[in-house]
Amino acid sequence: MTMPLFASEREFGDSLAEVAKALGWHVAHFRPARTEAGWRTAMQGDPGFIDFVLAKRGVVLCWELKMPGNKPTPAQLAWIAALGGPSDTVRVLYPADYDWAVERLQTLGEEVTYARPRAD
Repeated sequence: MTMPLFASEREFGDSLAEVAKALGWHVAHFRPARTEAGWRTAMQGDPGFIDFVLAKRGVVLCWELKMPGNKPTPAQLAWIAALGGPSDTVRVLYPADYDWAVERLQTLGEEVTYARPRAD
């Protein structure tokens, strides 16, 4: 696959979300909105939470998306560390990582990675 050209982080995220949904992943993305005070993301808790959380069959991916030249903030790096990253499942993704991310979405979550307790 050839990496598509993305004009913005939004296009990058929209493309990844579309692929993930087509492959059966649950997708949560926290997008900022413009307010009178500037750009804000409505949330409660520590700042810097990951852009994308994806889940399928017990596999959870936490990906912070960035465009080339942009770096994660200290708050974002703190979340990545708190979630056990950087790793294959918790990391910063750039458009150059697109093929890798799509391959992860295609292969991870295909087998159940946990056992549910039986209801006897």
